[in-house]
Amino acid sequence: METQQQTIDYNQRFPFKITRVKQMNNNYLVLPHWHEQLEIIQVVSGSVQVKVDELTYIGEEGDIFFFNSRQVHSVMNKDEEVDPMIQGMLFDRVLLYRAIANQETELWISLLLGHRKIRNQYKPTHKLWPKLNEGFKTVNEEHTSKLIGYELLIISEIYSFIVSILRMYAIEISLDVSPVRYIEQYAKLKPAVDYIEKQYANKINLEEISSQSNMSSFHFLREFKKLFGMTPMQMVTDVRLHRAKQLLLDSNISITEVAGLIGFYDVGHFSKVFKQKNGYTPLQFRKGI
Repeated sequence: METQQQTIDYNQRFPFKITRVKQMNNNYLVLPHWHEQLEIIQVVSGSVQVKVDELTYIGEEGDIFFFNSRQVHSVMNKDEEVDPMIQGMLFDRVLLYRAIANQETELWISLLLGHRKIRNQYKPTHKLWPKLNEGFKTVNEEHTSKLIGYELLIISEIYSFIVSILRMYAIEISLDVSPVRYIEQYAKLKPAVDYIEKQYANKINLEEISSQSNMSSFHFLREFKKLFGMTPMQMVTDVRLHRAKQLLLDSNISITEVAGLIGFYDVGHFSKVFKQKNGYTPLQFRKGI
């Protein structure tokens, strides 16, 4: 099975799209793919298996899933007795930035986009589910009717989704840090995160990364782990492996070449780390096993 980056075809003036899927392809409702946009889907009927990066979920009727930017995801039928159906909304990050009025909001949005710790699944028992479910209904109604101002109402619901997720995320990982303090810490560490995302394919070390934030390695390591729940070098590995998935899915280059392009100069070590993190080898991932 070949999985690729998905290019979204929608009006760039209003980069938003509603999807409804019930047609299956080899038991898949949605083949494995990734895209730059953010996506929220809901299971309308049936039972499905949802894979997001290395995680697997079982989705029942009513369950809602959030896919962050660049997360590899797929949806398969899980119940042969009931025909499955999902609906979704897919939107570009530009919608989030258009109404940003201050630096704090921009930092929060930057923290959310692409972050792998954001929860993917929201079941009816989750505290956010009623808001997300009601928002889904509103978006569908507005997108169907297209009455005057419908785009504004859809954007409003998207912001409601994102703010709710942001608040939950901040609370879950920063119980001992105020939102203002959290933003200040993130602002200090963001240059280091940007450096990791740009230089992951090269040999980099803790000293180089910490220097981007003008901190000693000891102080930087402590602050980084407190904020992100991982060490800087663990983030380097995560970034490398995520890029490896994109290369494995979107190109025919060899696994040895993939390893070299993401900063692993020993293909055996790359395969070992990839399997430890994901539970399968790079070759198995490429073949969809």
